[in-house]
Amino acid sequence: MRDILLALEHIYRPSFPSLNLQQWTGSMYTWLTHPLLDPQKSGRVLMDHLMKLVTTALQWSYAQTEVDVSPKHLEAAAEQLTLRRDKIHVVDAQNPKKEDEGEKQESPEESEELKLKGKKEEKRGRKKRAPEEPEHPDPK
Repeated sequence: MRDILLALEHIYRPSFPSLNLQQWTGSMYTWLTHPLLDPQKSGRVLMDHLMKLVTTALQWSYAQTEVDVSPKHLEAAAEQLTLRRDKIHVVDAQNPKKEDEGEKQESPEESEELKLKGKKEEKRGRKKRAPEEPEHPDPK
């Protein structure tokens, strides 16, 4: 796990100049071998869980313009993986209400375009083969 964290440090170095993930190896191992993530109690960490933990914490730290991953973000990401697996966190939404309103207000051209597109697809679905056409042409 330490080697993977070292590789991730090199990958994310341009965005996080002071990144030091290796110092969190023990904590990450404890979080990622939680009974919900390791039900067989194998003591192995899945790469998928490790990447979700690290990338989520890095996204949150990046959104806060930090130069290293924040311990509070690592803990929150680990908690999300175990306790709140079904909850989706939005990282970069500063004004979600305004964005929702913008999505609801589409221009008249867009709504007209969607209606025309729907009608074309509807017409395509109604087409039937001509009776002269064989259903399965003989390749011989």
